[in-house]
Amino acid sequence: MTFNAALILGVIGVSILLGGFGLLLYIALYKGGSVATGAITVAAGLVSTTLSRVLLRLSSEANDRLDKNDSDLSALETARMFIQLIGNIQDPGKRDDAIVKVAESLRLEIPSGRVKVQQKPQPRVK
Repeated sequence: MTFNAALILGVIGVSILLGGFGLLLYIALYKGGSVATGAITVAAGLVSTTLSRVLLRLSSEANDRLDKNDSDLSALETARMFIQLIGNIQDPGKRDDAIVKVAESLRLEIPSGRVKVQQKPQPRVK
């Protein structure tokens, strides 16, 4: 929605800007009068175009956040599916190893660092 508003404001702003600039040139060259009317229109166009740029930037940032969240959710959904399958493993040792492997792969897929994984302590070799 922000993108659509930014696009509409951008088109309107550029139209006002070009119209005001044309009016400014017309008054200055052919009428020899005051350029205040054209200058006001140009200023209004600049404000609208600037607002459009701000909205486009906000839309882009929101889209980037949504893409990141989508990738995080995809990784979590994959992990959930693996955990369900791991629940069918009868041997507790193998089941624990499989859970650790899924948790490690999840940590690699989500670089944000929000997922904490405790590693299983390795047995000491004597």
